Amino acid sequence: SSLVSFSLFQRVPRPARPDLRPIYQGSNPISDVWSLEALRIIGKYFRRSVFDSSDEEAKENMMLASTFAGVGFGNAGVHLCHALSYPISSQGQSYFDADYPAKKPLIPHGLSVVTTAVADFEYLTPACPERHAAAARQLGATISDNAGNDYIASKLCDQIRGFMRDFQVPNGLEEMGFQYSDIGKASKVKMHF
Repeated sequence: SSLVSFSLFQRVPRPARPDLRPIYQGSNPISDVWSLEALRIIGKYFRRSVFDSSDEEAKENMMLASTFAGVGFGNAGVHLCHALSYPISSQGQSYFDADYPAKKPLIPHGLSVVTTAVADFEYLTPACPERHAAAARQLGATISDNAGNDYIASKLCDQIRGFMRDFQVPNGLEEMGFQYSDIGKASKVKMHF
């Protein structure tokens, strides 16, 4: 999500002194390199690493992708799906993830992030379609340079949905035990982050 975060160069007016600047400056030429490479590696190795635990090449590359993504968003910040992940994780009181001990309810961070990613990127694509197209291409989508916003959003979201479907990720908050009445409380929690 750092690749599509607010660009460093779009900040107007720019603070006069560095100590007045926000901690995260937004996407920038350095963070973009790391983010794009992380996405490329994910597009190539993610499924292999999940479906074949003996595939050392895939696992090594996914560790690199994780590191590269961390360097990218460590300098740029993250976007909406990360912000929304905190109330999802903290308010999920009945979901037990199959990959974690069943001692207490837990929505893992990655799951809480990807839960809203499709809706977030559908909404955000018109703000910077070229960056969303770049992300989709790195994940394996074919998108022409003159593609419209809806097409770009659909291709990026298809890539994400494909991972979610293949990895049998719960399809939305309801499948993680949320009810409509929980949304208000989760929204209030979000406002405190």
